[in-house]
Amino acid sequence: MDKLFRVSKVKQLCFVLMASFILAVSGCSQSLSDEAICTQNVNEFMTLCFNRSIDEMSTYCVDEREALAVLSAYGSGVEIFDTRSGLCANSVLQHMSFQLSSIMMSDNRKQCSVVVSITMPDYEAVIESLPKDYEDFIEQISTQINVKKVSISLKLIETDGRWLIDDPSVIAKTIYAPVLNADYLFTQLPCREILDSTSFFLSSNGNNSYINTTLLELDLFPKDEYLLGDYSWEYRYEVYNQGGTNLVYSSSDIESDSGILRCVVHPENCNLVPEAGIYFPSDVYRFVVYDFDGVVVKDLSCSVVYLQNYGLSVFYSADISGSITQQENGISPYSNYILYSCWVGVDTDEDTYENDTSVISMDIYPVDSAAYSGFVWKFFFVVHRYDSGVDSEMFYTSPMLSDSGQYLRLSLSVDMVNQELDYFEAGTYVMTIYDMAGNVIISSTCEVS
Repeated sequence: MDKLFRVSKVKQLCFVLMASFILAVSGCSQSLSDEAICTQNVNEFMTLCFNRSIDEMSTYCVDEREALAVLSAYGSGVEIFDTRSGLCANSVLQHMSFQLSSIMMSDNRKQCSVVVSITMPDYEAVIESLPKDYEDFIEQISTQINVKKVSISLKLIETDGRWLIDDPSVIAKTIYAPVLNADYLFTQLPCREILDSTSFFLSSNGNNSYINTTLLELDLFPKDEYLLGDYSWEYRYEVYNQGGTNLVYSSSDIESDSGILRCVVHPENCNLVPEAGIYFPSDVYRFVVYDFDGVVVKDLSCSVVYLQNYGLSVFYSADISGSITQQENGISPYSNYILYSCWVGVDTDEDTYENDTSVISMDIYPVDSAAYSGFVWKFFFVVHRYDSGVDSEMFYTSPMLSDSGQYLRLSLSVDMVNQELDYFEAGTYVMTIYDMAGNVIISSTCEVS
C-alpha cells in the first residue's frame, strides 16, 4: 500500500511538471506563434507560385476573388505559356528557388511583412547574349544567377486568427509579368525559314497577273506547323512600279499572328492616278517583303493590265452564245470572271504529278456572280507537252465544251491521246483554255515527274 502510494505521488509530480512545461512554453512562445504562422504561409504560397498554382495560391490571400483576378493571367492553364516565349518564361520560373530572409511584425501585431530572397536565372543577361535557340537559352539560365528580394505583406484576420497575404499583386508585378513579357526574340525563326508558298490573291489566271483590279495583294503562307498557334509575323513590305524600279509604297512595321503575311495596296496608297477612277494602271508591280532586321523575305512581281470597256454586262446572262468576238489583246472577257484555278491531285507546292498518273485535271473557280447566276461557259482547251524545254506539237485539242456552276473541271486522261500508254510520260504540260472566238481565258502549267 505504501509502495502504491509512492508511485502515485511520482505520477502526480510528473503530470504537474509536464503541465507546467506546456504552460510555460505556450506562454513564452505565444509571441512567436504569429511569426511562425506567417512564415509558414509565405513558404507554402511561394512554393505554389513557381508552379503557377493560382487557385491554391488564392486560398492564402485575404480576398480570394481579387487574388484570382490579379493572378489568373499567369495560371497553369493559360495558353500563352504554351507558346515558345511562354515555354521560356515557364522554364525561368522552374529554375527559381527562395529563402525567407526576415520578418517584421507591426506594433499592434495585426500586420506582418516577410522578406523573401528569390534566387533566379539572370534571364535578361542571357537574352542579351543572343542564345541561338531554346536549348541554348535553357542551358545558360542554369548557370547565370541573380537574386531578387520581394516583400510579402500579411494581415491578421481577427475573427478567426488566420494570417493571410494582403497584396498578391506583388508577385504578378515583380515575378510573373517581367518574366513572361521578356523579349525572347531567339524563339522567333526568321520569316524566310518558315515560308511554304506565296500567292497573289485574286490574280486573274494564277500566273501573277491582274486585269482591271482595284487591289494588289501578295500573300505569304507559312509551313503547316507555323500556320496556327503562337508564331507572330514581323515584317514590312515595299511596292515598286515601272517594271519594278520605282518605289511607290512602303508599309510600316507589321506584327501579325493571323498565320499569313498579307501585303496589300490600292492605287490611292501608291499615289497613282487610277484608271477609270478605281483601277491600277497597266504596269509590272514588284513586292519586296522584309523582316524587322531588313533581310529580304520575298521579292516577287505581278503584272496588271487595264482594259477599257472590259467585263461586258452580257456575261451575266445565262447564255452568251454569239456574244464573243476576237479581242485585240487576245485575252478573253471570260478571264474577268475567274476567281482562281488549281491542278487536282498534285503536290500543291510544285504543281507536280507523280509518274504513275493517268489523268491530269484543272479546276476553275468562278467569282460568285458567275458561279450562282446561271452563267454558262463555252470554251475549248488545248494541251501542249514540253520535254526538256522543247515544244512538242499540239498534244491534245478538246471539242467545244459548255459548263456552269460553282467550278469547272477540265480533265485529260492518257487514253484520250494514246491508247497504248498507261501513264503520262514525264514532262511539262501546258493547258490553255480558249473562248469560242479563240481568246485565251486562262493558261496553266503542271509537271509530270
